[in-house]
Amino acid sequence: MRAVGPGLQAFGVSDALAAPVVDVFRNGISAAHNQGWSLGTPAETAALVTAMTRVNAFALATGSSDAAMVVTVEPGDYTLRVTAAPEEEPGSCSLQFTTFRTDPAGRQGWGGGPVEAPAGYGVKSSGNRPGPLRRAHAVES
Repeated sequence: MRAVGPGLQAFGVSDALAAPVVDVFRNGISAAHNQGWSLGTPAETAALVTAMTRVNAFALATGSSDAAMVVTVEPGDYTLRVTAAPEEEPGSCSLQFTTFRTDPAGRQGWGGGPVEAPAGYGVKSSGNRPGPLRRAHAVES
């Protein structure tokens, strides 16, 4: 999943969020967090580049303040939250995610395709079974 702010400037977005922070919550408990997608180890950054390439996502500049991570989750309801980094001004951001799943027979594949939800929206899975996240709903901040 990605929270792209600075990367949107290449597409003419002038009010892009300078430093998005993305958090994943399940039952109110933090399940994952990222700020600065390429600040991890070289191996972690390479894995993210590979994942983004596999889903045909546009490249993010190394060292940019965009947020991105690969997260493995159990079936259930999750909330994705994108916020501005501390002391940063609000702005436009694109929350992007896709799913990769393994079915009971062990077959693997990308499911659901890229899905985008505007900042300020939470995302819920389509039920208590593995599969793509399909809908966004407004949440109060």
